[in-house]
Amino acid sequence: MFLSLLLTGFLTLVELNCENMFDCQHDSLKDDTEWMPDGKRKWTPARYWRKLNHIGQEILSCQQEGVPDLVALVEVENDSCLFDLTRRSLLRGAGYEYLMTQSECGPRVTSFM
Repeated sequence: MFLSLLLTGFLTLVELNCENMFDCQHDSLKDDTEWMPDGKRKWTPARYWRKLNHIGQEILSCQQEGVPDLVALVEVENDSCLFDLTRRSLLRGAGYEYLMTQSECGPRVTSFM
């Protein structure tokens, strides 16, 4: 308890549900066909990049100066999405690294940046 109170004054933690952050590349080990350009959701590269930049904007808006120290993301399809978010979106200059964990109950990933 004391450690969490101490860290609260020094670190900013943001948790964000990305609500199905899928890329447009088929992964044969996952059921992601609805997230393909010809799938049910008609997911295109333009829509993917717009979503990444919206997520970046949300993260950046959480703090008046700088960026949050730690960001926990939920519902991220894979490592490629986080690479694009941290290296190729609005967050590319933030210096985030990431760690991913895979859920036992499905293709959802919890990610920490």
